[in-house]
Amino acid sequence: MNCSDKSRRTLGEALRTANLSPEAMAFLSPGSAEPMAQPLSPTIPPPSAPVAWPMPSPAPECAPNPRVVESPPAPSPATGALVSMTFRVPVEIPSALVRASAERKVRKQRPFTQQEIVAEAVQQWLKANGFMA
Repeated sequence: MNCSDKSRRTLGEALRTANLSPEAMAFLSPGSAEPMAQPLSPTIPPPSAPVAWPMPSPAPECAPNPRVVESPPAPSPATGALVSMTFRVPVEIPSALVRASAERKVRKQRPFTQQEIVAEAVQQWLKANGFMA
């Protein structure tokens, strides 16, 4: 879709330098950095006096918003809710866990996800050592 009134030309046509003005050729040629007769854009004269910018005013003290009501602390998570934990285990555990998870999934034996297997193992240990009822 061409929305422009200008005709488009190919890259090959654009690279043909026979139709370029001497100023354009001087611009394209390396090492021929002669100043042009007229500057491309008008220069901006320096200001006569330094400009004093206003300093921002300090933020006003914020009063509490009467419409904002603090909610009570959230209740403890319901049974079955999951919490993310990060810790390191010996190098042989992850591969054994992946293998156990895959084999149990094929046999459709619960628990078969890595998460369920680890949760059940930790829960059994905590109960056996008196940390969980």
